[in-house]
Amino acid sequence: MADTVKVTDSLGNVATTRVDVAAGVSITPASASVAPLGGKAFSANGGNGTYAWSMASAPSGGTVDPATGAYVAGATGGVTDVVKATDTLGNTASASVTVTAATIDAGADARDAAAETGADVGLDAADACDASDTSDASGDTFAELREVAGPWPWPAATPSSCARPPMTAAAHAVDCPCRSHPLPAAMSVREARDRYLAENGFTLAAYDEPWTQASFLGRSFSVPNTKRHRWAIMLHDLHHVATGFGTDLAGEAEVSAWEVRGGLRPLGLYVASIVLAGASMGVLGWPRRTLRAFRGARGAPALWSRAVEYERVLAMTVAELRALLGVPREGLFAGPRGLHAKAPSRGGEELSECA
Repeated sequence: MADTVKVTDSLGNVATTRVDVAAGVSITPASASVAPLGGKAFSANGGNGTYAWSMASAPSGGTVDPATGAYVAGATGGVTDVVKATDTLGNTASASVTVTAATIDAGADARDAAAETGADVGLDAADACDASDTSDASGDTFAELREVAGPWPWPAATPSSCARPPMTAAAHAVDCPCRSHPLPAAMSVREARDRYLAENGFTLAAYDEPWTQASFLGRSFSVPNTKRHRWAIMLHDLHHVATGFGTDLAGEAEVSAWEVRGGLRPLGLYVASIVLAGASMGVLGWPRRTLRAFRGARGAPALWSRAVEYERVLAMTVAELRALLGVPREGLFAGPRGLHAKAPSRGGEELSECA
């Protein structure tokens, strides 16, 4: 549209000029529908071109990245959130997001009911603790970027034969996150992260170390643990928890490929190059597994591309984290979680967490 400005002097002379008024702020899409903890990317147009994003209302507990417009729904379903974009002149636009009611997987219902009652669902010793170690190779891995010296205080180990009576669903769901399965969906993300760290001999203190040990082609060297690197490693470990990929060479290649498809832009060149190196290693060493992992991401953003606070993620269940990342409820990798070469549970013995 256009306005016309007119000026008249004291003698009655008149001049006019045309002022084209650009379109106001608009949001694409204007409305959306997502599941609880699901995500949606919004973009803005019009106005003066510089926008700040905010939540006009968020009954689901949803959040939006103030710079990018990346929205993540909260855990409450059956409500509508409203996302708002404002340019620096004060022009605004809003978009509604319907957060659907949570859907219940009938199979998951049966599993959860069995877990509550302790019913035996036929998980025998072979299911509970696969005696074979299918790790592809030994040697240093990308995971050692967050490894620090010092043994983890493990309980007494048991022989890798892992022979024992049938396991109940309750034991499998909570008390026995055996390496032959991804971490249980019913476990909290905080507990699953701690199990993952312990299983690999990692510690929370390692996140804050100024330097970490990396290795390439069998040679170890120190690399700076920058602020962005620390943040990325903390989220990278949660990607392991969600997907079920191990920390051996093949597992790190798989999770790196999954992360590549989820987007690396927030990481910066230094950290993104580490992830790309891991994925490239997989293309050369385990091409089929790496391609499957890449496809498994389905284009869903990784955690570092989402506006979700770390502590909020830790308060979720593993099932909720997987739903947020578009990962199947039981994880992406169904085989044993391979461990890096220096993990405490390697060397012919399994941990007694399955005892």
